[in-house]
Amino acid sequence: LTPAPQGHRSVQERLDGARPAISITAMPIFQNAGKLLYFAHVPKCAGTSIENYLTRRFGPAALLDRRFVPDRQRNWTSTSPQHVPAAQLERLFPEGFFDAGFAFVRDPLARATSAFHFHQSNRGKIDADLSLADWIRRIPGFKPDMHDRYDGHFRSQSHIVPQWCRVFRLEDGFDEFIAWLDAWSASTHGAGMAHTLAGRYEAGSLDKVTLGLFHNLYRDDYDRFGYDI
Repeated sequence: LTPAPQGHRSVQERLDGARPAISITAMPIFQNAGKLLYFAHVPKCAGTSIENYLTRRFGPAALLDRRFVPDRQRNWTSTSPQHVPAAQLERLFPEGFFDAGFAFVRDPLARATSAFHFHQSNRGKIDADLSLADWIRRIPGFKPDMHDRYDGHFRSQSHIVPQWCRVFRLEDGFDEFIAWLDAWSASTHGAGMAHTLAGRYEAGSLDKVTLGLFHNLYRDDYDRFGYDI
């Protein structure tokens, strides 16, 4: 298992002694037998399916807002809570607050391709006449507000996953994850992991310059999570 740093305290002790300066009503946190599990939700890595599974198994999540709309003035965060960057998580929750944490990651180019088509076809935020290659060449110029506009979907996965989290790769399936969860919770559950891809998109042919640009832009993800360039 991959526990969070420091020893365990009860949930109530942690809430009383180190209450974050936000309301825990909307970053997915799950509770089981007095222990807290943090899910570092990397966008476009089956996060919604995983949250649904965890909810069936452990009950409702805290800090999860599926009705979040980027750029809305009344938002209290610039991205949805479940896409919180690791640095901000560290500022909000003290070391040892969580008993364990995990994340799912994905081949960087496959993830970027999925995010591109999601925002182009489903959200209409990317011009229909732009190609994936055109879009990739724009990402290096993104300022923070541009990343926020796309709810962190084009930020690196390393930007979101804390170093102490157990990491699973989407390409490897869910069996190892469920076995890890069974061991952490000292229980099993009949609920299966139901995941259906919203769309299957091919990256298409990227020229060598654009592909090299992409590899350099997301090199931290390739190196940290063991994906081949």
